Amino acid sequence: MARARTTAKNNSYLAHPVVDLLTAGGGLSILLLPVLFFLSGPERPPGMIQTAVLASFIVNYPHFAATLYRLYHNAENRSAYPWTAYLAPFIFGILFAAALKFPESLGSYYCKIFLIWSGYHYSGQTLGISLIYAKRSNFPVGIVERGIWTAAIYSSYLLPIIRAETRSSLQPFFGIPIPAFQLPAFFTVWAWGFLAVSWAAFLTYLLLSPRYHRGRWAPPGVWLPPLAQFCWFIPGSYSPFFYEFVPLFHGLQYLLIVWVFRLKEQTKTYDRTKAQLAGAALWFDNLKYGILLVAIGALLFRWIPDGLVWGFGIAPNIAEPLWIATVQLHHFWTDGRIWRLRNPQVGEKLLTRPCARMSRPGGESAFPAKLAPKLSIPPIAA
Repeated sequence: MARARTTAKNNSYLAHPVVDLLTAGGGLSILLLPVLFFLSGPERPPGMIQTAVLASFIVNYPHFAATLYRLYHNAENRSAYPWTAYLAPFIFGILFAAALKFPESLGSYYCKIFLIWSGYHYSGQTLGISLIYAKRSNFPVGIVERGIWTAAIYSSYLLPIIRAETRSSLQPFFGIPIPAFQLPAFFTVWAWGFLAVSWAAFLTYLLLSPRYHRGRWAPPGVWLPPLAQFCWFIPGSYSPFFYEFVPLFHGLQYLLIVWVFRLKEQTKTYDRTKAQLAGAALWFDNLKYGILLVAIGALLFRWIPDGLVWGFGIAPNIAEPLWIATVQLHHFWTDGRIWRLRNPQVGEKLLTRPCARMSRPGGESAFPAKLAPKLSIPPIAA
């Protein structure tokens, strides 16, 4: 009986409870928040800057590359999303060229759209992760529950945006000036009020969940991602050291989802003659995949901006921020199309354990004995 409960608990997670809660759940960011707050000071130490740069190369940049790979690596995906695959890059390319032509006017608002959309994108991912874990845990989510979660998640994104827009000026994005809306100060009070009411409702829902769900508490995968985002945008915004690593935490969430999705795709490509080596083959193939993502990320965020500077003579403080904004805007748009959970191809792969279908006839696991308990778990009931 205890073993059955343990198996059911593990089925609620994508890879492993600890791995999931630290990465997709955002638990690592919550643990690091007090540490980085303690290290906060008027200047960023060189070691912290180097760590942030390294984290960008191995986590943040590859998470953008993973979106491009998911969309373009086969003809089936490109044909499933033709507008996103072909028209969207063309449109963003035109906007990029126009922003280069008028960097202090059009370019300023182009970067502002990116900065505002960024937090919205983070919030959408947070909500999606909570819904994934709720579904995998067979935890019911109705219209009211989803509304409470959505309000709590997006309120933590709106507050820092509105608070910044009440100022007379904003910090430039690299060399691009960012215009401020200069909202009245009472907008910040309203944003604080919305945050307080939303989170009071969310916490009340969590405390009362056993009453409405047959004695079941909301699983950690449901409430931990919203709590992590709250730490990113509310207390974390007051710590420059911590805020430097928020893209890393967001990228870790994304890469776990992508890795699980890719494993589910791979298990359909190995036939019985390869089954005995499937464990080693899958891990080696994913190692190559990881290296490819690092290379594509470096191309997107280092080599292409350098090429714009050295090849076309564009000033670095103009070329780099506008290109970075373009890459990220395309990423936001693409993610909003290719990761919709109501898409059966997406939902089916993210609502079962990775590699659950990679088995020999008769149900015996195709993985080595040491890997089978972790990777070959029966899918949960839909």
